[in-house]
Amino acid sequence: MNALLAFIRLLRPLNLLIVVFTMYTIRWGVLQAISARFGFASAFELNEWQFGLTVLVVVLIAAAGNMINDYFDLKVDRVNKPNRIIVGRLVKRRVVMLMHHTFNLAAVGCTLMVALRFDRVNLVWVPIVLATVLWSYSLWFKRQIWIGNFVVSALVGIVPIWAGIFEIPAMELSIIQAGGRGHEFAFESWRWIIGFAGFAFWTTLIRELQKDVEDQKGDAQAGYKTIPIVWGQTGAKNYLHALFTVLFIALALTIFEVRKQLIESDTATLFTWMALAGIGLPAGWSWYQTATAKTPAHYGKASGWSKLTMAMGILIGTLMPLWY
Repeated sequence: MNALLAFIRLLRPLNLLIVVFTMYTIRWGVLQAISARFGFASAFELNEWQFGLTVLVVVLIAAAGNMINDYFDLKVDRVNKPNRIIVGRLVKRRVVMLMHHTFNLAAVGCTLMVALRFDRVNLVWVPIVLATVLWSYSLWFKRQIWIGNFVVSALVGIVPIWAGIFEIPAMELSIIQAGGRGHEFAFESWRWIIGFAGFAFWTTLIRELQKDVEDQKGDAQAGYKTIPIVWGQTGAKNYLHALFTVLFIALALTIFEVRKQLIESDTATLFTWMALAGIGLPAGWSWYQTATAKTPAHYGKASGWSKLTMAMGILIGTLMPLWY
């Protein structure tokens, strides 16, 4: 593998594509469907170039976070993933650090370009804070019980919120000026987006714990205090059972609540089956694999199904104009 391909792999392009997919789902799925219900279909205030910049902000921050995480994780990776080490072997450490800072600065610059257009310069602090948190996570937080998983999950949950942070206030004002119910549109939009953010947060919390159990050997040698190391594998499994239980309760309540909002029975039935098949099945299989897991590889497969659960939840949002 040459240095360029190794560097691209270091960025974790699949995860970055999920970020892009999530943000465009919020734009063309969620906000498109809600604005149409309020009589203002495709009333976006950010053009595609401006929204693309907001997407690029998150992609750059996430990519920089992936780089710095691998930079500080060499000792653990030598145990857990010796054949997949990139930093220091295929890509020089100083190159990784330089590109980390470059990506973060570019993210701040992209934010500033959009913020100046919509008079939201205060939001320039967001990428700075996120970059600082990701650095702190790689250096300290991930070594501590619970807080590391919480930080990563919270950062993933911010992605849907960032997709609406510029657009919704601008659309709200535009709809009000056109004589529409702008405040109600904003409330409904944020309610759905926060729902997606909560879903992303919770499924990531599950997946991060599954990965912690998978990587327990290397983490222990590096002196980490993750949940499976402090509580043991049985304690970690019990915690995962609790997280899955809450996820399925939330799924049932969401289906019940959304069905009340949908006027046509056909769309209510469509959403129900989409939620059960798209979220319930892969989440259920991930739970089963977690419950029966005996080796690190089993937990790795379970975490893969958790990632699929999140992706399918996003896909349901993409199709929201069909059923909402």
